[in-house]
Amino acid sequence: MYERGMIVADWMIIVDDNATDLQIAESALKNIGINTTALKTGRELLDYLQQSASVPDLLLINIFMRDMDGFETLKAVRSLKDSSANIPVIFLSTDEAQASETDGLRLGAVDYIHKPLNPDILTRRVQNALETQKKLLQLERNAMIDRMTGLLNKDTVEDRMEAICQVETGFLCVLDLDSFKLFNDIYGHDIGDRVIVMFSDLLKNNMRSEDICGRIGGDEFLLFAKNMRTENELRHFTERINRDYLKMMKQLFEDSLKFPTGVSIGAAAVPIHGRAYRKLFHLADQALGIVKQTGKGGCALSGSPQVDTLKPSDKLNLETVTKILEERCISPNAMWIGRETFINIYRYMMRYLERYHGAAYQVLFTVTPCEKMIDSEQHVMITTEFRRLIQKSLRNSDVMVEVSNTQIFLLLPETHEMGANVVIDRLISNWNLSPFHDRAMITWEAGPVHLAGHEASESQHDT
Repeated sequence: MYERGMIVADWMIIVDDNATDLQIAESALKNIGINTTALKTGRELLDYLQQSASVPDLLLINIFMRDMDGFETLKAVRSLKDSSANIPVIFLSTDEAQASETDGLRLGAVDYIHKPLNPDILTRRVQNALETQKKLLQLERNAMIDRMTGLLNKDTVEDRMEAICQVETGFLCVLDLDSFKLFNDIYGHDIGDRVIVMFSDLLKNNMRSEDICGRIGGDEFLLFAKNMRTENELRHFTERINRDYLKMMKQLFEDSLKFPTGVSIGAAAVPIHGRAYRKLFHLADQALGIVKQTGKGGCALSGSPQVDTLKPSDKLNLETVTKILEERCISPNAMWIGRETFINIYRYMMRYLERYHGAAYQVLFTVTPCEKMIDSEQHVMITTEFRRLIQKSLRNSDVMVEVSNTQIFLLLPETHEMGANVVIDRLISNWNLSPFHDRAMITWEAGPVHLAGHEASESQHDT
């Protein structure tokens, strides 16, 4: 969404009833590439600002004009109801008195240029004022924008929603990426962040120019779809978003995505469900919860039969719970998961071994790049290549986690020392065939998973 004043252009309006000074200023500024509009009175300026669809970056106003002086003109500009009220102003004056200059600065002028006009001084001061304004606008924009996605941040988008829900017609929508936590747990936070960024770009491409959108949480977004009025329109929008999202995911993961994913949307209609933003958000979020319970990847409008027949507090049946939890398209390779999830799996494995007297082996690989490979990005690249090789070589019942930038831990269920040695030998043989093998040394420690009170024999190796 592009708003008035958000795109900075070098355009200014000059207001002066002295034709000679007006021509001098206009000519000097055009010579340095600044677009100018010349007006002769304060009233012409006010009419122009109220009718124009754009906002100039700077006003250059002569103080001593016959019809309406510069001070009166600035006061009138500051009383306007839109973004024109905040345009920076430079005063022109033949008066050398400090009192006059002080009055101008007190009214909010950013600078003061004395007549007769010196083109060099004029252009330098105007350029300084424009540069300062650009920096202020950029700081203001940075404070409003979510740095990762380029969308509005949580505070800003909620402020906008408070205002827009009071006057516009449309759907307030809460969007959530299904199973997003698994991206971080299985593939790591870098991949999770990449998914967020790519989805944000997708969302921008599917929005209309009058829509407003922002990021309000990790994988949760808020959208006001202006002039959306029917559940059928919401459904078509959701289908389009999911189609593009799944296409995006296929390009990112090819055939390696280990779980189903999609985009779920809950919505409330404005003004049908009211105009109070907090209430509307609650209704949309409640509708989103229904979508999450009934299969994900869809949409629900508050007040629709779909929402009314199933409340968030209702109990789920076994089939629905299984559908939410199950892993579809099971990969033949080892599971790659985040550290927090791995800790829970490891603790569960300890309980399982104690209860059923099973066996498991653990291996810690350390990747030490050669001394000449001092670039941290190259370190990551080498570790990533070794991780890919491990994942491809192990069973789909094996689990792996990156415990540091150069270390990978393996958990091999139902494996004894001999089986673990076979796995390690195969991995090292494959690594020696890799084009990266001469860039790093691989060392490892291995031993059985043991219960408290039992000693474990460990071995250390390198290659």
